[in-house]
Amino acid sequence: MKKVPKRFYVYALLVLLICYLPFRPAVRPLEIVAGGSSTEMGTRLGTQCKTRIGLLVRVYLKGVVCRNDPRVFSAACQRAAELRRFIGQPYQEENDALAKAAGIPANAVLFGNSFVDLGYAGGACRSIVSRSVTGLLHAHNLDWDSLGGLADWNICVTRRNPTDGRYRTVTIGLPGLVGALDVVNEHGIALSLNLVGSRGRAPAEPVFILLRRVADTCATFEQARAEIVKASPDMAFILTLSAAREGKGAVFEPWGDRIRERPLQDTFVAAENSLSADGDTPDRGLVQTALKTLPLQTVSDMQQALRHPDVLLSCNIYSVIFDYSADRLRLASGRTPAAKQRYREFRLFGR
Repeated sequence: MKKVPKRFYVYALLVLLICYLPFRPAVRPLEIVAGGSSTEMGTRLGTQCKTRIGLLVRVYLKGVVCRNDPRVFSAACQRAAELRRFIGQPYQEENDALAKAAGIPANAVLFGNSFVDLGYAGGACRSIVSRSVTGLLHAHNLDWDSLGGLADWNICVTRRNPTDGRYRTVTIGLPGLVGALDVVNEHGIALSLNLVGSRGRAPAEPVFILLRRVADTCATFEQARAEIVKASPDMAFILTLSAAREGKGAVFEPWGDRIRERPLQDTFVAAENSLSADGDTPDRGLVQTALKTLPLQTVSDMQQALRHPDVLLSCNIYSVIFDYSADRLRLASGRTPAAKQRYREFRLFGR
């Protein structure tokens, strides 16, 4: 019998890998706990996620966003640095400490926290706030690109417990984010971001940082609302806000030269950013039409709604449901579209 060439073993291994990958289990999100001062929290995050942050900077920010052009990346970091004056001192300190611990230039980390504000990305997320049998449910499908192939491996749940008087928060996002894509605080204030696109907005506080700051400092719906409506009137984002203790919710979205507020009135309020981008009305969207026909009173109902073909996009990299009254969040991630995967359960604040 002839000796089998080594290359055939390589080919066989590749075939096995290709056959296995479609059936691999979804990757469990990383959980991070950080407490103390802003510097201590940043150091903790940068140390624990050093490799992940480095990959996201090198592969996604440099490679995908800046097209592997060092000049584009350098210019982007400089533009991000110009936003520092709009960022509060606690978040500057956390950014710089995180960057130092991760071995990444501080302006590169700041770019990662502001690249959507600088017009380097677009997305099509969906969010829902509904009245449940026990309180409010706040849900969000984050629809993005694959982050240079890193999306499945880098979703994290971050618990922050500041010692400077700010509130405890739980955020869903990516390693290296000082700000938030989804966040809930100990008082039941929850916020989610939907991206519409760059509209040449004037320099302002990066929206990731805005969400985190509002959750850090606001205990009521009206306090949070006041901070949101003070944002730039040409804000290129949709923000979904809910206050579980008060049973209130609203969507804030760009509409002409102002920010339009759509409050939770009956069963639910939802956002699909394609409507605001097109100047259309909320009752004409696929998401709104679908949700009107669906029950939204339980966590299971919400999971099915987030999986509905008129709601779910193929680029959905994570799907989260905040259930403050039950002190739980449910998170699907690890494979796209994430909402089709199993929702893992995590506690919020251990009340």
